[in-house]
Amino acid sequence: MVSAKDVSFFLEKVEDDDVSEKDEVEIPRKKASVKPKGTNQNAEARAQRKTNYQFASGLDLCREGAAAVKASEEQTTRKLEDTLADIYRLKAYTDAKSGARKKLKQAYEEAGIRVTKSTSNEFIPLVKLVFGEDIKPATLSRYAGAQWSASKEGIGPDDFVDFVQRNGGVTECARLATGVRAADDRPSQAEVVNRQLKARRKEAPVLPITQQVRLPSKGLHVLLVERSHDGKYRYFGHRVASDTEAVSFLKD
Repeated sequence: MVSAKDVSFFLEKVEDDDVSEKDEVEIPRKKASVKPKGTNQNAEARAQRKTNYQFASGLDLCREGAAAVKASEEQTTRKLEDTLADIYRLKAYTDAKSGARKKLKQAYEEAGIRVTKSTSNEFIPLVKLVFGEDIKPATLSRYAGAQWSASKEGIGPDDFVDFVQRNGGVTECARLATGVRAADDRPSQAEVVNRQLKARRKEAPVLPITQQVRLPSKGLHVLLVERSHDGKYRYFGHRVASDTEAVSFLKD
């Protein structure tokens, strides 16, 4: 005969096994998608303000949108600066490694990018290689110009982003490059003087100067003379003319 104690033990054991079996054989359920906290609340708030539209609510909507745009633009700007810094570093690496230069040349050939002696900015083909052929010419010029400007200043790859930010961004750095190139392409005053002298030498009147005025045999000179009422000129001194003074005399 089974005692009441045995029955009680048996029932407890069965309940324990049932619980264990349920724990082990758990039916998987599809998890519901969880939206970021506050998403529904923000959407509902915006919808409510559109329904009850007033100046204040309209202004709030505009400011929220503007804040989102600014955040996105700042993120994009930082990413652009980092990418240009990576290209700048790659350029420095390939310049220092002959093997890397060969691989870069091969990459240019495969991409159909021509690099000639007339390529004034060596960053242009590299930027085009990275961003692709569909990059707009103005954008290509701006990106490569900022890098060229940093290179001209002797900026290292680790300091490129700081250089860009310190000078007002990529566009401003590209403008710096444009100004430097313009100065480099602009002829010197000495070149201008020589060109003007060559053009005007044949038409310039020849003036006899007495041997009392001892001038060097070559070069341009500024003379201090005074014309008196009798038409004669009195000489007081002279000095070598600077290029600036010569240009002021030779201007058309």
